[in-house]
Amino acid sequence: MAHVTTATRYRTAGTNLANSTKTSVLTMGAGSYAEVTGLTVCASTGTAGGTATIAYYNNRLTTEYVLAYQLPVPAVGNLHIEFDPLHMEPSDELRVTGANNQNVTVTLIESGKGA
Repeated sequence: MAHVTTATRYRTAGTNLANSTKTSVLTMGAGSYAEVTGLTVCASTGTAGGTATIAYYNNRLTTEYVLAYQLPVPAVGNLHIEFDPLHMEPSDELRVTGANNQNVTVTLIESGKGA
């Protein structure tokens, strides 16, 4: 019997935050599933880092869950969060609210099929 594996793709997504506005850093496409393994926030200008709130939006349940509230982001260095991993399904979102000019990157393993 042949061994069949689901095609996977390692990927990094990112964005720059502005004006303390909640921003979708990652939105899963139709038919896409992923395991998010980490998220990093850093101040891109070297000025005061501020705070960051990380939330997961479950599209199927139309509910947002805050994963971390107002974590301190250093002016020099970064805030890194590892997940165990965080499972995401089509149209789910990973959202971050932070200070102006914070960069956010998300590392994930994406597949076209659900677990």
